[in-house]
Amino acid sequence: MRHVSRWQRGGAESMQVHSYLACAPREKGVTAALFYVPRGENVCGWLASGEGAGCAAAFFAVEGYYSALGARFCRSVEDDLRGRWIEQTAPVTTDIRRPIPEADCAELSRLQAAFIREWLFYPGDTKDGDEVAAYRKLELPVRSVNVRSAQFHRFDQHRPVWVHASPGIDFNLVLYLKKHLPLDRREARVLA
Repeated sequence: MRHVSRWQRGGAESMQVHSYLACAPREKGVTAALFYVPRGENVCGWLASGEGAGCAAAFFAVEGYYSALGARFCRSVEDDLRGRWIEQTAPVTTDIRRPIPEADCAELSRLQAAFIREWLFYPGDTKDGDEVAAYRKLELPVRSVNVRSAQFHRFDQHRPVWVHASPGIDFNLVLYLKKHLPLDRREARVLA
């Protein structure tokens, strides 16, 4: 990010986490699963979506999202917080240094692990055999990334795409992230 000092406000212990999940269990499965943490005028977090037979996932940082100067969107190339990062600015994508300070990386890694443990499962993970069985019992297809069946009651299920949003979620940020990351756009209509 332009000024690393902007990311050092508050410290990791004061991170306020917000989450959003959208899934169409009988159709495409998980179309968006994300958490984010506001850090002053900036935002950082993690996002994943089922993508055909695969899963797209990345850490992200948005500098200046809550400022009048405009936002700068950066993301990890892989699902690797400490790996390669790019800045996505149409029509150019530029390699950059990781915009999130090391002090926040450990906390973001911990938050990602907790988020996945609470909300998601992957069919190849042997400890999630009970989830695969629960999906079969509900006659739901198991995809590359799935919502834990015990969490279904937390979703608004009145539309084909079920949505869960934590209290205080910034839906404008969710829409912003969907524009910048390669996700299924169908659930965007749910937010409009």
